[in-house]
Amino acid sequence: MSHSLRGKSVLITREEQQAEVFAKQIESFGGKPMVVPLLSIQYKSDVKSPIWMQLKKYRWIFFTSSNGVHGFFHYLHHLGIKFPSDIKVGVVGSKTKLALNEYGLKPDFIPSIFDAETMAKEFIENDHREQPILIVRGNLSREIIPNEFSYHNISFDTIDVYETTYRYEAKHELEKTIKNVDFVTLTSPSTVMALMELVEDIPSSCDYICIGTTTEAKAEKLKLPNRHVPSEFTTDAMIEVMIDLVEERV
Repeated sequence: MSHSLRGKSVLITREEQQAEVFAKQIESFGGKPMVVPLLSIQYKSDVKSPIWMQLKKYRWIFFTSSNGVHGFFHYLHHLGIKFPSDIKVGVVGSKTKLALNEYGLKPDFIPSIFDAETMAKEFIENDHREQPILIVRGNLSREIIPNEFSYHNISFDTIDVYETTYRYEAKHELEKTIKNVDFVTLTSPSTVMALMELVEDIPSSCDYICIGTTTEAKAEKLKLPNRHVPSEFTTDAMIEVMIDLVEERV
């Protein structure tokens, strides 16, 4: 099993810092990671927003990505604000939980399926109605949770703490690399959109591994071929899907 990806090349498209960890995972299974980050993440927020000085009024804070966690605590440190100890925290999944752990905190709520739809649905079903709620996100975050909270008359605010942009400078390298890989990994709807924006002709010679149903739905909508999605929404599970595909074709 340790070399189940031997001889297989895997394109990693996620942001550079996260790509490094994923690349090491691929290498541990004998695969050849080809890192071409399609997204650039920068911490960006309105530091004059009254939200920063009124954190104690919130009963819950929702984090929908690890970038949101790191961006949020980046600004807390920058502004000299201590995280209120009585606030409950919800995170969308395991990677976001690990990011939260780095700051000495544990989540009070994690959905059974790691996506925004399930996060909103299960939170509301479990009658976690302590309000108001602060949703921490980025500029390209979807409106799933805000829309659900609005529909159910749940009081909330949102704050953007990072900005995601496409790396147009990677276009030439990407178009050259993608023609010669076995697998392309896509870890967010944003990476799917960036891929379609930067590649003129999407090859059908490789398999596209989507981290979850939300990412796969975006890939389907944009007509990306040969899509596969793991049962668990983690990079470990993505690797398992690739290994299964390799073994099926032996």
